[in-house]
Amino acid sequence: MKTGRKRNLIGFFLLAGIGVGWLLTRPAIEYEIIDLPAAMRHLKAINDHGQVVGAGYVDGTIHALLWDPKEGLRDLGGFNAFEAWAVDINNKSQILIRARHKDKENFAYFWDNGQIINLNEQIHLTGNPTDELIVSLHPGVYPLAMNDLGQVTGHLEISPGLDQAFIWDTTNGMQRLGTLGGNNSYSNDINNKGQIVGFSNIKGGIQHAFFRQAGQGMIDLGSMTKSVTRDRVAQSINNQGLILICESDMQGNDFSGILDSSKQPPVVSKFSGYPLQINDKGQILGYWVREKTFDDPWFDYFMEDPDKGRVYLNRFASHGWKLTEPTMNHRGWIVGILINEEEYQRKPVILIPKGENFSSVKKP
Repeated sequence: MKTGRKRNLIGFFLLAGIGVGWLLTRPAIEYEIIDLPAAMRHLKAINDHGQVVGAGYVDGTIHALLWDPKEGLRDLGGFNAFEAWAVDINNKSQILIRARHKDKENFAYFWDNGQIINLNEQIHLTGNPTDELIVSLHPGVYPLAMNDLGQVTGHLEISPGLDQAFIWDTTNGMQRLGTLGGNNSYSNDINNKGQIVGFSNIKGGIQHAFFRQAGQGMIDLGSMTKSVTRDRVAQSINNQGLILICESDMQGNDFSGILDSSKQPPVVSKFSGYPLQINDKGQILGYWVREKTFDDPWFDYFMEDPDKGRVYLNRFASHGWKLTEPTMNHRGWIVGILINEEEYQRKPVILIPKGENFSSVKKP
């Protein structure tokens, strides 16, 4: 009897230990995967209403596409180009489109409920003679991000090898942002305060991260390691002014951090992994580069929540499928492409936290 009871207790504690271990290893956030129309070959952005933009083939040409959870898939057009991509969508359902022509000239379009503005035609509004030359000789506008005010940022290709970041809106037109002393600058993100982050060459060619807001010009964000660095990039900014920073030193070591621009001086906290985006919940979408073997040839993407911790997103996919090209909104919803390399298949998907659904989203 006692021996039996002891065995039962041992069994109980073993089961309890397994249960505690299972609880401790449960994903911080559980996701449900929902398929999108297969025609969407590439996904670039999702807004807080669940609308998704990207690109796909239509009659043999790559067109900009919009998917709405209530209205379905919509072809935004090819813009008489070799390929057209919808690269961002804000919470007013305004869409940013990049079109590339066969001669490799890049055009940017601002789409607002069917009304279209060609941003290449807006360059002359700067009043800068150099910009007039861009229009006549080498038009190249590379849009990258847009906020809920309809402000657009990206970079202008002034000439081969000479690029500069810009901001554009319907009120102030096109404005070049300058550099940190070198020839080139590139924007990566813009928040609803009009604050822009990116990177620029300094004299000597090294890349430094910058922060820019109206009336202040570009600010060099400095170094996390206080050492001579090879590259430094500001990757993303949310509406609270939290900025994702990535840098590499001369030995090829990588560092990542979160910079709080609302504090003076700005405070930087270290981050493990390579961060891509930060939303208004403070959630970070990023990745680790895993060993490139046949079984795991892709970046291992994760979502990190400031309260619930980190979860790797491939664990929610079926066996043999890997997530690529992910991007997220401020709700923590993620869109991306699942790829099965062995079966040569790919499918566009949305990852929605369990307990949430499209019925909780207000129509824009």
